[in-house]
Amino acid sequence: MCDIMLKKLQTWYKEPISAPRVLMMTGAGEKAFCAGGDIVHLYRAHIDPSKDQSVKKKFFENEYLLDYSLSKMKPF
Repeated sequence: MCDIMLKKLQTWYKEPISAPRVLMMTGAGEKAFCAGGDIVHLYRAHIDPSKDQSVKKKFFENEYLLDYSLSKMKPF
């Protein structure tokens, strides 16, 4: 989900004319916008050296870039 949102924000930043005037986000299911699955995935990679360790770096890179990108949106 983070990758999808980040790509959209970057497109809008590069082409502001295509950016929406209002952005409303909704989720599906009982755990919409829940980070629990991400945290479990990170924890398992942390405790098991045989797991792909790049998931930790990628997660935090994407998460903080998304947070920064969202902070640059004009609040109304």
